[in-house]
Amino acid sequence: MVRVGFTFEMTGSWLGGANYFRSLIAALLAVPGRAVEPVIFAAEPDVADLRSDFPGVEVVATSMLARRTPAWALRKVVLRFSGLDVALQWLLRRHGIAVLSHSGALGAGGTIPAIGWIADLQHRRLPEMCSAAESAARDATIERWHRHCAALIFSSESARGDFERFYGKARIPVFVIPFVPLTRPVDPLVVDQVSGKYCLPDRYFYIPNQFWGHKNHKLVIDAALLLKAEGLDVNLVFTGGAQDYRHSGHYAGLVERASGVGEHVQFLGLVPYEDVLALMERAIAVINPSLFEGWSTTVEEARNLGKTILLSEIDVHREQAPPRGVYFNPDDKRQLAEKMRQAWLGFDGPREIQISRMHVPDVAARRQQFGAAFQSAVLATHEGARYIAPEKDAVR
Repeated sequence: MVRVGFTFEMTGSWLGGANYFRSLIAALLAVPGRAVEPVIFAAEPDVADLRSDFPGVEVVATSMLARRTPAWALRKVVLRFSGLDVALQWLLRRHGIAVLSHSGALGAGGTIPAIGWIADLQHRRLPEMCSAAESAARDATIERWHRHCAALIFSSESARGDFERFYGKARIPVFVIPFVPLTRPVDPLVVDQVSGKYCLPDRYFYIPNQFWGHKNHKLVIDAALLLKAEGLDVNLVFTGGAQDYRHSGHYAGLVERASGVGEHVQFLGLVPYEDVLALMERAIAVINPSLFEGWSTTVEEARNLGKTILLSEIDVHREQAPPRGVYFNPDDKRQLAEKMRQAWLGFDGPREIQISRMHVPDVAARRQQFGAAFQSAVLATHEGARYIAPEKDAVR
């Protein structure tokens, strides 16, 4: 059994990547005849939550992953001056780790092969969304991973294409492994309970993206305002975190703009993941107007529930190609308004239940494919590292 390690340096800020890693590791564990064993390394304060999130998975507590502790500081000093994460490499070897994944690279001279994960290159595709300093930092990270990792994982062909466009062809093996969430249809009783919990209308569009600038919520609000001016009131339900560290006033501006929609809009904030799925089930359609995605979780969740999704016509959404996807220009509020009008006026509750059930994919099979693809990447990296040293040239 090849042991693959993941390091989580979050300490109290878990939330964000939990769904991705929960789905990835659950998919790996579901692979028939599995040959790879996941092991998680984390700071002590996070261990209890991680053991709950990842039942049956070995979770190792270590102070060197707890920020601003003496062990963490010493590790960083040694890394800075030697170029090699000596302390982490020692810890991984002590626990029999053969491959480090999704956790960066150990550095020059590392003896445990690492797989770097590049979810997207938003800072290159939408440079206006990043400061110059943040963009430079991301470039430096990608360059470092390309020098010191044994392989790279991308979440989409679109992301791999962006890498080659901006940095040149990778000099190490590349794997494209799209994300498959754990989503399954929600019990109708639970859907009704969640609907009552938030006092939702009988019919609404659901927009579950975080309130970051590139998520393009403004387009949905403007489309609803257009429909309202034409005499059609449609209900909008938004969920997601309100903070965009790059644009501090973004959320407040959206709420102010949405006041024109009146009682037909609700901002629910962050809600439990189980509620997100119930809200999605009840919606007449899900909307993802994003200007950029690495691999859209919203699209994959809607697919797994058999839902209609109105989505922006960007490369990665076309790549995901959900069966009930309806595309629109992310810069055209009138086009989106027309798609919303058609969905709203053509919606039939009982018929929707039948159609959505017909489009629910074999989620178990999709998860196994996801897990098998990741296992193949780990095994190939483990075997390849025995015979082939990755080139050390910097990214162009």
